[in-house]
Amino acid sequence: MTMLRNLLAILGAALLGFLLLRTFRGTGKNTPFPDRPTESLVGEAVITEGRIPETDYDLPGERMDLRAWDVQNFPLALLAELPEADAAFYGLNENTALVRWGNSLAEFDWSFVTPRSIPPRIWRLDLDDDWQDELIIDCYVDGGTGVSIEELHVIEKNADDTLTDFAFPETLWKEQILEMAWLSSSGGYRAYVQMGEDMVEFRTENIASGDHSLESIRQHFGTSEVAYFESANGGLRLNGSFCLETEDNGPHRVADYSVGISYQDGAFLLTDFHVSK
Repeated sequence: MTMLRNLLAILGAALLGFLLLRTFRGTGKNTPFPDRPTESLVGEAVITEGRIPETDYDLPGERMDLRAWDVQNFPLALLAELPEADAAFYGLNENTALVRWGNSLAEFDWSFVTPRSIPPRIWRLDLDDDWQDELIIDCYVDGGTGVSIEELHVIEKNADDTLTDFAFPETLWKEQILEMAWLSSSGGYRAYVQMGEDMVEFRTENIASGDHSLESIRQHFGTSEVAYFESANGGLRLNGSFCLETEDNGPHRVADYSVGISYQDGAFLLTDFHVSK
């Protein structure tokens, strides 16, 4: 009987551990963050293998301002570089980038040319704590009234010196981030959004539906077309904003957010959520 009770106890502990593991892992079957915090989000990277160039390029050594880049007369331009990482970003045309990292060279179909002509940025960070740096390239891809969007690319060098791009998924900042935004209302056209320990008040007078109930606020609350990245304290952060659909001026920004980014094995983890006015 004692042996049976011990066996049942062992099986019970194993089952509990399995259930906890499933809880932490979330829905992604290949999620590489088994011990991630409860208040976190995970998204799988968009993976693209870099193309080995078929042309033997004569790489320019002088950097060119993106605003002065004449694609027709200068089809290959050095647009950004990070000498300490022996890395450089070249434009082949408006939709094709050539990335050099040491002796590795690869082409990627990326957007990086907009009317604002904001050049790409390059960082070198050990995001996954494996004692090997990743090359981080941040491209400004869209801008305008109420719009400012960047795309983040984490480049890993393979054993054969080819390059692979692990891009930050758009769904993380456009959709999934809303899972961490807690909404409440106290009446009188006052509503609140909370992330982590921060809370911001916003007004609902002009909500599109004319209905100021909490359910209506939730239906009209969303993300703005804003996503930009920054390197801080050896890590990365995502910054964006929340908006409320209004009847007069469309989406109206009501709060900004900032989130810490971790990366491992082709996936991104978001933690350390903050919201501000």
